[in-house]
Amino acid sequence: MSKISSKIIKENLLILISVVIVGFNLVIDIIPNLMLDTKMKLITYIFSMILVFIDMKIKCKKFSNKEQYIKRGLTIIFIIYSILISTLLFVDGNYRRFGSNVKIFSKEHFEYYSNLIPFRTIYAFLSRIVEGTINLNAVLTNILGNIIVFAPYGILVPIIFKDKFDNVKNFILLMVGTVFIVECIQFITMNGALDIDDLILNVLGAVIMYGLMKVKIIKQIVYKIIGKELE
Repeated sequence: MSKISSKIIKENLLILISVVIVGFNLVIDIIPNLMLDTKMKLITYIFSMILVFIDMKIKCKKFSNKEQYIKRGLTIIFIIYSILISTLLFVDGNYRRFGSNVKIFSKEHFEYYSNLIPFRTIYAFLSRIVEGTINLNAVLTNILGNIIVFAPYGILVPIIFKDKFDNVKNFILLMVGTVFIVECIQFITMNGALDIDDLILNVLGAVIMYGLMKVKIIKQIVYKIIGKELE
């Protein structure tokens, strides 16, 4: 191995370790009947993102063009997080609630795997809490979980793609389009449902975080953490 190659590997070791971790998770997801526990998957992906963040901070202190390394680091974190969300939504296979006997685009498919009435799913969860027929953790997972899952994009997207999405209208359109595509894929693959309430909650979480980033003190804290100069 040449000295140049060794130097590149040494300088980007944390990034390479992160890539290996993500790659390992993807291989596990591909292999039939072999799957990491969801908690373990979250831990490994979060660990890989932490490694990228540490690499970004080291590069910012070591080199003068820190804006370049901040954008690179956040972009890699954005990609890793997107892969994590994609595997949880499309690969886990925990949401095929009615088995594989349901034919695609059949009456049963639309009945079991879609909800186009706003707030029907949310109301159903809240009603079952009042009736005491559902575990509170299930409600928190489905309602708060849907709010939280896309929230990080409210921080990452405006920073990485500032020229295009540092505008609330453009950001909302992006998130609505993205989540709608996700919901459609879940519906077609039957790994989840096309649920208008999921779309509302997913977009709401991202927009709330986007709005918080417009609050000066919160923006200052976030920018200080990542080492970015406040504009």
